[in-house]
Amino acid sequence: MQPFLREPPLGRGPFFSVWHRKEDEIRFAWHYHEAYELTLIVGSQGRRLVGDSESTYEAGDLVLVGPGVPHTYASTPGGHTAHEQIVTHFDRRLFGESALHDPQMAPLNDLLNAAAKGVLFAGTVSRRLLPLFLRLPTERPLVRLATFCTLLDALSETPAHERTLLSALTFGPTSNRADPQPIQKISRFLEDNFHKQISLIQAARLVAMSPSAFSRFFKASTGHTFVEYVNELRLRHASRLLLETDRGVADIAAASGFPNVSYFNRRFLAAKNLRPSDYRESIRKLRPTGLPPR
Repeated sequence: MQPFLREPPLGRGPFFSVWHRKEDEIRFAWHYHEAYELTLIVGSQGRRLVGDSESTYEAGDLVLVGPGVPHTYASTPGGHTAHEQIVTHFDRRLFGESALHDPQMAPLNDLLNAAAKGVLFAGTVSRRLLPLFLRLPTERPLVRLATFCTLLDALSETPAHERTLLSALTFGPTSNRADPQPIQKISRFLEDNFHKQISLIQAARLVAMSPSAFSRFFKASTGHTFVEYVNELRLRHASRLLLETDRGVADIAAASGFPNVSYFNRRFLAAKNLRPSDYRESIRKLRPTGLPPR
């Protein structure tokens, strides 16, 4: 079940579009876009998959995903007579690349880069911005664009504790702007090598730290120990393979960096409260049969 490219409806603007959707259900459709997507769930509940993450969602769920990031929502039957969401698509060209490289635009540029992992905003943010979202679909084009820029400005200025990166792995294109932070260097190294047998000593050498100093630095920066973080990367990658492929569990365990299938099964069960095969089946049940993807 590979993600498919979903094109926006015909007749929408090339750089910025808005939809106010009210549907009987939100169907599972594992897809991606060539644009950024900002989605506010006004009324619905169900499961949300973004990149290699999977969680529940409810009214007030506000998520930004970048180009190439696979994602889908799947509403829970019942509970809502209409599943309502406000969806915007936009392109970096809306602002102009030269403008995005202006130091004053750094907060927005950073937000767009973070969208390569999917960004979930806290409920306090979505409640605060709900009136602006509700105005968007009915405003005149230039006013709508001004409102949307106000929304993006507010989102780019939200503090770190009101944002959560959803995917452990990075998807799609990102800015080439250099990032001097050692933790970013480590994160990229682990994303590229988690399927290999990597050690804390290797990672510490990458940023010229002693193993003990690196352990303290890594825990302070990520909130996880080095082993916990690597295992989380491996589990999320394995979850994605279970979703997108028919490969066997043992093959997926090896491809995700686990030393053996028994250890993989134990770690997966502890993290998901499901065995890998049961997890695969639970996700497949979200996909309606006999219906083309929408």
